[in-house]
Amino acid sequence: MNPNLIQIRSKIRTVFGKVAPLIFGQAVHETGYFRSDIYLNNRNLFGMKLARVRPTTAIGERSGHAVYKSIDDSIRDFELWLIYNKFDFSRDWTAEDYAGWLKLKGYYEDDYANYLKGIKNGLKYA
Repeated sequence: MNPNLIQIRSKIRTVFGKVAPLIFGQAVHETGYFRSDIYLNNRNLFGMKLARVRPTTAIGERSGHAVYKSIDDSIRDFELWLIYNKFDFSRDWTAEDYAGWLKLKGYYEDDYANYLKGIKNGLKYA
């Protein structure tokens, strides 16, 4: 695994604890295995749009997505989004429950089955 990806995985583990594998799997999916333009140009791990009503670490917007100064800021912003949406960090989440919760909160437009498959594929690297 790429050294940068090891650092990203480590940072996600530090911030998100027991739900970190799901969140890293989500990042793998959202970034197209860390190759998407949004990830490479915006340092955006989660496909986040620029927040309008909640606190954010984003420094701007490019291509309809938030831009971050660093990967750490992208991770922190996703944490802020989860907190804003009252995510239960103490719960034992399954990939199915997590993908369903994200859908309920309007996080993604893709269909549930496809998004769940993406998270599960990403879990292989967590």
